[in-house]
Order: sequence, then structure tokens, then C-alpha cells
Amino acid sequence: MKSTSACSALFVSCLIVHAEDAADAAGKRAKLELVEEREVAVPDDDTLWSCDFSRDGRWLAVSTNDRLDFIDLKTGAKRSEAPKSARYINPGVSGSEILVRGDSGVEVRDASGEHAARELRKFGKFDHWTSAKASPDGKTLLLLVGGHFTVAPVGDGEAPAMPEAEKRPAGMPREELMVIEARWHPDSTRFAFAGDWDGFRSTGGVMVWSSDAKILFRKQADDARIVAWNPNGSELWWGNGKELHLLESKTWTESKVFDAPVFGWWMLGGEVALGAEEKELTLWHTPTMTRVKSLVRLEESDHVKISPDGGRVCVSNMKRARVFSIRK
Repeated sequence: MKSTSACSALFVSCLIVHAEDAADAAGKRAKLELVEEREVAVPDDDTLWSCDFSRDGRWLAVSTNDRLDFIDLKTGAKRSEAPKSARYINPGVSGSEILVRGDSGVEVRDASGEHAARELRKFGKFDHWTSAKASPDGKTLLLLVGGHFTVAPVGDGEAPAMPEAEKRPAGMPREELMVIEARWHPDSTRFAFAGDWDGFRSTGGVMVWSSDAKILFRKQADDARIVAWNPNGSELWWGNGKELHLLESKTWTESKVFDAPVFGWWMLGGEVALGAEEKELTLWHTPTMTRVKSLVRLEESDHVKISPDGGRVCVSNMKRARVFSIRK
């Protein structure tokens, strides 16, 4: 008869072999590579404030101290502008457009240079936004303002304040919201955010709002930091840097919890996702939630952006931006 220790060792060995087989199988199904296309660096006396892609994914916009560079990722052509304020940029509403924070509102700048810059929306009281996220259908803007947010239709006029009835989610005044991350649903009817409700990172969670600013769902999770929809919008993922939680978007029931030390999460479809961990960007096989491999080494201050068309990744800090094409 085998000893207890021998049986235990055999059991552990079987578990290890099974885990290795599962990881190997997941790796064969989750095939994706990142191929570096180019690197954009700034001089020591300059600062790279932000970078992002045009809506069609063809152009990269890079903002520095005194200029805004547009790089055609297909031809390598580059053109520059010198707006008064362009530290915050986001993908535009359509085509080669980029959203830029202007002096009095959200400006649209055409990366190709074929169309003149135009004001898309006045700020009104929200003149310190740090992110303007256009809905996938291009009809609504979600403005993140110093951690808070407001929504407004795309068009001329002043961005309205949130309706009075919607200023107090969970009994908290709107001024105390602290949005850490927000993502539009693929059908543009709603958006989710992770953050805090009291402004002190002690009471917070995940909230889903309709595009006309009504609360659809709220879950308290004091450490929630990331949210992401799957490509068809049937699932909402949220995470805290240690775990990822999966919610069914029709019933808002939490179906699964996975160990995943990621601080950024992007569902790319085809059973694959990218996860930004502390020191690397990693590939995951989503049906089994297996971490397949490391794709890119990350520095402490790096930010990761995925192009709206899902074809490229930009990894940037205050001194350089690296662009990778996604090869499946």
C-alpha cells in the first residue's frame, strides 16, 4: 500500500500536469501576437501628454507641450498642428477624427488635414474634462470631468449638468463621485464605470447608466477599478487588480469570479483578451480564463490604449509611445 505522502505527491503531480495541459490547450486556441510598428519619442525638455487613435484606427495622435502630431500608420506620413490646448485627446466620432480639449469646448480635429477643426460641444461649467468618450454610434459624448462625469448629445450648445434626480446615486451627491474608468456599451445605449461614491476610495463599486443619465445598475465593491464589455455587450467584466468578476448584462447576476491580477482589460473577441498587469501586457484565453503569455513589457508609468477598430495597441508614457499591430 502506498503511503499517504506518496499518494499526496502523486495527486499534486496530476494536478500540475492537468494545469499544464489546460494552459497548453488554451495557448493553441488563443493565438495573437503584437508586432511593433513604430516608436515616437520626445526630447528630454519636452513631455508626451497623451496619445490615442482616430476612430478608424488609421491615425495616431500624440500631444506634447506645444504641438499635436498626427501620424498616418499606413503610410508613415506625419503632420503637426499647434493648438493652444491639446493635452487631452480621444478617438473622434467617425473616420479620421480626433477629439481634443479646446479653449471653450470639445474640438474635433481631422488627423488627415482634409477638414478644418470645429467645435463639437461647448463646456459650460465642465471646462476641465480629462476624457471625452464618444459613443460607438457617434451620437453622445461622455465627459469625464476631474473624476466626475456628464453626458451630452453630440452637437452645438452647452454640455448640460446631470439631471437633479440623478445627482445622488446611493444617497451621495454627484460632486462626490470619482470615476476611475468608464466604457460605452457596444450598442451606445449605456455605459459602465468603476470608481468611488464618496470621493475617498472607501465606498464605491460599479455603476451602469443609460445614455440619458439614468442609473440602470449599481453594485457596491469598494475596490472596483476597471470595467469592460465583451464585444456583443452580453457580459460586463469588472476588476480590482486581483480578481475579475463576470456579470450577465440582462440580469446583472454575477456568474463567475477569476483570479486575474490585471489593472486593464480589453475583450478582443475570438476568445482572447488583453490584460495590463503590473509589469507586462498579457494575452488571455477567456473561455478558460487562462493567462497564455506575456506580449509586451510595461514600465511603471505606461498607459495602454486599444484602437477603436481593435487593430492596434499604443503603449505610452511621458517620454515615448510605442505602436503595435494586433495579429491574430
